[in-house]
Amino acid sequence: MSSIDEYEREFRGHVQAAEERLAHASRSSSPDDRRTALSGAERAAEAGKDVVQLMELEGRSLSGAARSKLQAQLRSYRDEISALKTRIKDLKSTARSPDHCREENCAGGDSYSNPSPGERSRLLANNDRMSKATDKLKQAHAVTLDMEQTANAILGDLGKQRETLMHAQGSLRYAADGLEGSRKLLAQMGRRAAMNKMTLWIVIGLLISMLLLLFFSGGSDSSPPPAAAAAGFTKTSP
Repeated sequence: MSSIDEYEREFRGHVQAAEERLAHASRSSSPDDRRTALSGAERAAEAGKDVVQLMELEGRSLSGAARSKLQAQLRSYRDEISALKTRIKDLKSTARSPDHCREENCAGGDSYSNPSPGERSRLLANNDRMSKATDKLKQAHAVTLDMEQTANAILGDLGKQRETLMHAQGSLRYAADGLEGSRKLLAQMGRRAAMNKMTLWIVIGLLISMLLLLFFSGGSDSSPPPAAAAAGFTKTSP
């Protein structure tokens, strides 16, 4: 038997106990007996409500059609609890009126004030189930608090990481601006180096041209013209 089935059985037991106490309260003519019966019915209704909450927590692990079916059952169970509470409220209001006592039902009060052994065992079993249900609710509450603390810690870490990423983004933007400035500076230096190199080659070409011009112009001035050389040769011959 699954835990959902056990909860359903517990819920039916609490509803049945509340119905019996309401029936006894409606028959009883003793004010104390009626108050006792109504208090028992109210406790049984609250126990049924707690079981419905446990079923809702258990149903969160289900999926698909099973979860939808359980949700429909839980709505029906909540309606039953609401109806029980309405009847309890009506009987409490009736108990305040002076003419609610009926002589023919007064003798039935002692049967509830002295429960049978079966009723006592059922009350003890219901009390034990209530204790277990309370422990489960406390455990679920503790798990919820732990999950909330973990979620807050994760959100804090995410906030710190976001700040770190924003700081890194600013640093990268500053570095990108610096690299862009360096690139422009290197481009300017490259253009200036190319211009200086071109100027140097032009100067070297001019110097070579001037040297060649001087060399060729100096050689032609030192050699005598051909006519003068021939005349000199004629004068020296016998």
